[in-house]
Amino acid sequence: MTFEGQVIAVTGAAGGLGLEASKHFARAGASVALIDLYAEPLAEARELIEGAPDKIITIAADTADSGAMGNAITGIVNRFGRLDGLIANAGVRMKSTLVSELDDEIWDRTLRVNLRGVFVTCRAAARAMIQAKSGAIVTVASISGQAPRLGQSAYCASKAGVIQLSRVLALELAEHHIRVNTLCPGTINTPMMKRVQLQDGPQAINDRIYGSLERFRPGIPLRRVAEPEDVVPMIAFLLSGAAKHITGQTIFVDGGESIV
Repeated sequence: MTFEGQVIAVTGAAGGLGLEASKHFARAGASVALIDLYAEPLAEARELIEGAPDKIITIAADTADSGAMGNAITGIVNRFGRLDGLIANAGVRMKSTLVSELDDEIWDRTLRVNLRGVFVTCRAAARAMIQAKSGAIVTVASISGQAPRLGQSAYCASKAGVIQLSRVLALELAEHHIRVNTLCPGTINTPMMKRVQLQDGPQAINDRIYGSLERFRPGIPLRRVAEPEDVVPMIAFLLSGAAKHITGQTIFVDGGESIV
């Protein structure tokens, strides 16, 4: 699947799923804009991507900052002349904490990055795509946007918000020939998974794979967590012409966890 001549922006691109997606699209011939909060991790990520130097740029920006993201998208269009695809991937997790013990700051930060950040990013990209009367957006939510998780109230609420926001965007942007779909991964082997183990204990991954009555988790039927390369092809499909009649959909790539 080629993306030669296309321009793809990826948020949360300094690591994990965002970095793997950036590598994939660069290999497929696209010009790729890597967006993340800090310049140094972005520079390190850039070194890992194969592609012509003039086709890969990095932009340090807070995805929840309207001015910063407006400038980022404008900069991409000025540099490459267009914006064909957006992967709104930037997000944070929270340490498992019951609602009765949850601090306002954790709630606010989680919603700010995971939901406001997607809103601000998609709004900026949509404005550019409306001018071109074309484009495709993939928002990255989570299986937790559908399934409640003990101790993950802010995270679940933020990801559920992304799913519904994306459906509204799909309706509003359809007349401009812009498609919007949501990807809901299960557990992926990324640095975020390592933080899960540090924050919630070494048994956390085993609980996710095999299920836990104590944590009210059903387990993963395929009996393994995903690798980023298991998930990226679905993103590529949703941004490609092969999905030109697909919009407003929520796609789960979770090893079957959402069916049990």
